[in-house]
Amino acid sequence: MAKKRTALELGEAVRQARQGAGLILAELANKIDTGISVISQYELGQSNTPAWRLHDIAKATGYTFSVDKDGWHIQKSKKRRPSS
Repeated sequence: MAKKRTALELGEAVRQARQGAGLILAELANKIDTGISVISQYELGQSNTPAWRLHDIAKATGYTFSVDKDGWHIQKSKKRRPSS
């Protein structure tokens, strides 16, 4: 049961990041080269999101993902200054 809860919480974080980036399912799917149904399954907690895919989602949405005892969290990524 805890595993399902975690998948649901991560799915909600993925949805929040996608919506926060102003993307619809098809746009995010296109950006990370996957199908709409895959993104939908992640968001609904029906499929575990692999770490490498979470990295792709973070890059595509501009949000970072973190987890602690209270669950999954997202935060808008800080843009790095180009090195000089």
